[in-house]
Amino acid sequence: MAYCPNCAAILDPSQKFCSRCGQPSGVQSGFAPIPAQLAVAEKSPPGLQVAIVFLLITCAISLVSTANLFLIHPAAASPVFLTRSIGLTILMILLVIGLWQRQGWARFAILVLIVWGIGNLAFTMIRVAASNVAVWTFAIPLAIAALRLCALYLMFRPESNAWFKK
Repeated sequence: MAYCPNCAAILDPSQKFCSRCGQPSGVQSGFAPIPAQLAVAEKSPPGLQVAIVFLLITCAISLVSTANLFLIHPAAASPVFLTRSIGLTILMILLVIGLWQRQGWARFAILVLIVWGIGNLAFTMIRVAASNVAVWTFAIPLAIAALRLCALYLMFRPESNAWFKK
């Protein structure tokens, strides 16, 4: 089996050009060595794929939760709250797309966004702890925070770091 010296794709011996990058294959027969810098797999690590799924699930839960609040208690859902909630969810989705496209900066932007969200949640919980708000009111935000923390752990594991450094 031969490999393209330019992109490391598997070459068909009958083709004169690589089907992936279009460069001349230069293959007569036999094996072509894979350059060391191209030996790393192109596919994202499974942990990173799970992290992306977790982040997308939290975005979906956030949108459903915001819609539920707006439909059940329209007076409680101010336009500022709706704009901020939906805007942050859209920002998270855009950052997840950047993460999927192997943009290393997206990991750190997601980290900042999650830390800010957890700090905001903690401040809100402390602020309303004195009132008689039911504890289960924070069940959904806490579940979202837990999933996002799991996603952060998976995004910064050594396998994910190696994939982003390539």
